[in-house]
Amino acid sequence: MKNDELFLKDNVALRDLKTLEEVEKNPNLSQRALASSLDVALGVANACIHTLVRKGMIKIRGDNNRSITYHLTKKGLLHKSMLAMEWTKNTISFYREARQQVVSKLTSLSNKGIKTIVLYGANELSEIAAIVASEANIEILGIINNDDSYIKKSLLGIPIGGMELIKDKKLDAIVVCVESTDRVCRQAGKEMEKLADYIKGKGFKAKICKLIE
Repeated sequence: MKNDELFLKDNVALRDLKTLEEVEKNPNLSQRALASSLDVALGVANACIHTLVRKGMIKIRGDNNRSITYHLTKKGLLHKSMLAMEWTKNTISFYREARQQVVSKLTSLSNKGIKTIVLYGANELSEIAAIVASEANIEILGIINNDDSYIKKSLLGIPIGGMELIKDKKLDAIVVCVESTDRVCRQAGKEMEKLADYIKGKGFKAKICKLIE
């Protein structure tokens, strides 16, 4: 496996990058604040810091918990730069590959007579779909937001909101934009059941299908 392929699959690499960036910004950073920034348990943040210390990328100064500060070493700075470069490179690669897959899927749906859709899931995939939908001759009527942290109310003129977006709309399909490997997908499964019941209750005939299998 190539290093860049490993980076894409290795959450530890991304966590290391974020940790090194946080330490560089604030040497007085507490482990609790780091845990909050990384969205991990305190013990995980502690282990992450001490792993990077052991690898010679972070140096600890101070005699006790109140006076402790964290500092990047030259090795840590170089490693941070390398991780940042890999992240940028793989982000570009992700968007290129995802765009191709999204266009292919939407074109396939269009060829089956599906022309008007609503997307379920406000994320990078739905943003890509909104950009390329016209290439497949598909109209997106709305995006159902399943993520409270996604604060946009519209995207390229497409409204973003709750289930009410599909009320009284004549649509051919609801396209799910949540990756099956994502933790959110388990919650999405429950939402899909509610969505299916909602559609049935309204007498709609719209299909539910996935954007990325």
